[in-house]
Amino acid sequence: MEKEELMITAKQALLELNDEEAEHLSEECATMLEYMKQMDEAEVEELEPTTYALSDGIRLREDIPEKNTELRDSLLKRAGEIEGTSFKIPKVLP
Repeated sequence: MEKEELMITAKQALLELNDEEAEHLSEECATMLEYMKQMDEAEVEELEPTTYALSDGIRLREDIPEKNTELRDSLLKRAGEIEGTSFKIPKVLP
C-alpha cells in the first residue's frame, strides 16, 4: 500500500499519523495485502466447508448471567462519560 493511499484511509478513519507511523503502517499493510493475495490464489474449490478449525466440535460454556456490580462500578469509574450504567460514546457517523 502506498503511503498516500494509507494517509487517505487514515483520514477517513479519523486517524492522525505522523510520517514515521505512516511509513511503518504502509509496509505492514503491503505485507498483509500480499498475504491476502496468496490466500486468494490457493486452490480451495475441492475442500469441504468448515465452521470451526477443531474437529472435535465447538466447546462452549453455559452462559450464566452474573450481577457483578463491583466490576461494573470499577469499569464505569474509568469511562469518559456514562449514562445510567452504560458507557456514553460520541456519535461517529452522520
